[in-house]
Amino acid sequence: MLLKNLSLIFLKMRILIAEDQTPIILALEKIIQSIYPTAKVDSFQTLNSALNQMVDSKYDLIISDLDFEEGKRFAVVKEAKSHKTPCIIYSLYYNKILTNKAKELKVAAYICKLGSLDDIEYAIKNYKKLNGYLCKATRIKQNSYTKSPLKKVY
Repeated sequence: MLLKNLSLIFLKMRILIAEDQTPIILALEKIIQSIYPTAKVDSFQTLNSALNQMVDSKYDLIISDLDFEEGKRFAVVKEAKSHKTPCIIYSLYYNKILTNKAKELKVAAYICKLGSLDDIEYAIKNYKKLNGYLCKATRIKQNSYTKSPLKKVY
């Protein structure tokens, strides 16, 4: 038991956040510190800085926005996958094309920023057990669209 407790003290969890909005970074850091008080969190506001850091360092968890250059939205997720690092997508977008791509890349979770902070907290706490988890807000938004075409208004 003592050996296990000592190993927890010396083995710090490392988490990378790839997000361009400072308030969201601060909120994520606060949530992470409440769950994993000894975790080392590296936050990057540009795609290239996050990718460069991922090449140079090993992480236990990646949390990434998708609001990057068109065509490169999943670059952080793909890099995480190449290192076998679990990844949580935390994005404003909730459309099925993006969530299907996330499932294809085997993300731990896809959390919509329009939902509750409880959703991202749940994903961060349980990322090792999750496989393609979609938060409630994403599921509701995806199911709220009508299947009939929109009528033109003149």
